[in-house]
Amino acid sequence: MKLEVSDQTATIELAPSLDIFVAEELLALFVDADNQSLDLNINAQGVEKASTACLQIIHSAAVSCIEADRAFQITEASDALVTAFKDLGLYSKITMRS
Repeated sequence: MKLEVSDQTATIELAPSLDIFVAEELLALFVDADNQSLDLNINAQGVEKASTACLQIIHSAAVSCIEADRAFQITEASDALVTAFKDLGLYSKITMRS
């Protein structure tokens, strides 16, 4: 995964496999962005599979941004990520563009 910060926005490019092995790194990226009060833009075009743990982390980051009145969006959402969020019933809660 890759993090870039520009102005007040953190852009995170997600790994192809959002499994339990990357969950801790993903959480650390979101916590760091949250501690800096940054808007979040997540590029999810390369996601091929996503674990429930990582989806919960992404959802938590979205809630944190929304509650703090900061922007949160997922851009270039892959079909795999969209399907995973729909399967958990969280798709309507998060702004995604494919």
